Amino acid sequence: MTKMKKDISLQGEIRRGQFIVTITVLLTCGFALVFSNWLISIRSANRTAQATASILSRNLVAPLLFRDLKEAQKTLSSLEDHPSFRGCLVLDLSNNIIAKFPDALPPTETIQKNWPEYDIQDHGERLARLILIPRREILAQDVLQYAVVILAVLLIAYFISLFASRATKDKIDGQIKNILQTTRAIRQQSNYTLRVQSATLHRENIAEIQALANDFNGMLATIETRDREIAGMNSGLEAIVEQRTAELREAQVSLVQSSRLSALGEMSASLAHEINNPLAIIDGKARMIKKSLQSMSACPADVIPGIERIESMADRIAKIIRGLRTMSRDGSGDPFEKVKLQSILNDALDLSSAKMKTRGIEVEVEPFDSEIMLDCRATQIGQVLLNLLNNAGDAIEKLSEKWVKVGIQLADARVVIAITDSGPGIPEEIRAKLMQPFFTTKAVGKGTGLGLSISRKIVEAHGGTFEIDASAKNTRFVIKLPLQRV
Repeated sequence: MTKMKKDISLQGEIRRGQFIVTITVLLTCGFALVFSNWLISIRSANRTAQATASILSRNLVAPLLFRDLKEAQKTLSSLEDHPSFRGCLVLDLSNNIIAKFPDALPPTETIQKNWPEYDIQDHGERLARLILIPRREILAQDVLQYAVVILAVLLIAYFISLFASRATKDKIDGQIKNILQTTRAIRQQSNYTLRVQSATLHRENIAEIQALANDFNGMLATIETRDREIAGMNSGLEAIVEQRTAELREAQVSLVQSSRLSALGEMSASLAHEINNPLAIIDGKARMIKKSLQSMSACPADVIPGIERIESMADRIAKIIRGLRTMSRDGSGDPFEKVKLQSILNDALDLSSAKMKTRGIEVEVEPFDSEIMLDCRATQIGQVLLNLLNNAGDAIEKLSEKWVKVGIQLADARVVIAITDSGPGIPEEIRAKLMQPFFTTKAVGKGTGLGLSISRKIVEAHGGTFEIDASAKNTRFVIKLPLQRV
């Protein structure tokens, strides 16, 4: 006849196991306490014996040296009423008894091996042996008996706890294994439609574990629903990841540019300081010489033009230094202010003119209103123009026809700046990628692909647009900026 399953409480099983373990621990602790007290008493007795023997040995040296046995006997009598020792013996080197206490100690009493024995020495020379006779003799058999008792208690406690844990495990093992098998199958198959079945391995089902299995099945149903929802969101997640990646790359671009400008700014400031001092001296001395020569009646005709050439070159170097200090710093934190566009363009042209001249490139600025005022961060706009001029010079360096034109016009409260070079234009497949961070068509080591990306970002931050004129015959970049910041 099949017995009906009985639901039992897991809490009750735990309490039963706790009770058994508690009793076992108490028994073990009790016997461990007895054993530890016994060890402590042995150590205490040993310390007492060593202290007593040390005192007696020092006091017996003189009587033994002078063969004063009466004094030696008097010294031994100090053990009378000693709580730990009932007597002692003094033996010479031939094991003959020299003195003993008490006198009533039977001469035939056998000297036990476990009695404390100490040497009496005088400056390292052994004179005799002192043997203390304890009131309660601790024998090796006592140690063995204690050890056997403690070992037996530990074995009993071990088997009791083993039996209790085994009994508890058998009651809950069936249902736990069922849940584990289901979880492993779900993990291996990634199939959240599986469910935990009722346990049949034990005639008693623990109510709490059965409730756990039911809740686990409910959780699986929820996960199955969420899994379907997550699968539907994956397509949108990819777009979000791409957007965040683009934002991260833009932040990286700004960080790299700021780091480069910071380093370059420090170098430029130091360089400008070192150059400006001797440059001021050169310019001042040239003016003094010119003034002195002009006052002379007989002055060679070619000297004054030479000195004026020196003054002109000094002024040009000073302009280049000012432009370098302006262009080589991070202007993202500068306030917006009204600046003449002519001044910004001149700084960029001054910094790029030497490279253009060396490469044989002709730079032409088309006539425009020199009074145009632009509400902007002048340093950043100058960096954009300088970057475009340098890019144009790099692109047409090896062409037979080399020129760069800068055109500026006003249109509907906006200024349009166009920089055109003699290049044949940019292919469509490259044009689509040209504004992307880190994309470059230059040779390795000549470009990082950050210039145009950062330039576009600066122009957009000013409320303008930065684009490539695909309709132009030559390579043409167009910047449109509002005259007044919105």
